[in-house]
Amino acid sequence: MTDIDLSPSDYEACDFKKYLEQLRERIVNRTGIPLAFFNDALALLRVVDKLDKEADWLALVLANASCGVPLTEYIDSDINGMSPSGPEHWREVARKAVEEADEIR
Repeated sequence: MTDIDLSPSDYEACDFKKYLEQLRERIVNRTGIPLAFFNDALALLRVVDKLDKEADWLALVLANASCGVPLTEYIDSDINGMSPSGPEHWREVARKAVEEADEIR
């Protein structure tokens, strides 16, 4: 397999979509890797990025809670009869917070 320069230096003037198209073309043409694998890898990277953002949000909530900010600022104190809220509730709140932040951008 040949080494491929994946740095965006060649594409600094391009928008991100065009850069991805050119990157796909370089990978497929020079390595013979099927495009479906590249698309799957991109989808996986998007999921990892979203999970990373959710983890950052949860860490911020934890840091704020340790400084005395009530957790009720982020989540209802009694959800489905559970008090305190279970981990699955925090995951859902983190997901929604990240989605809302992405919509604003």
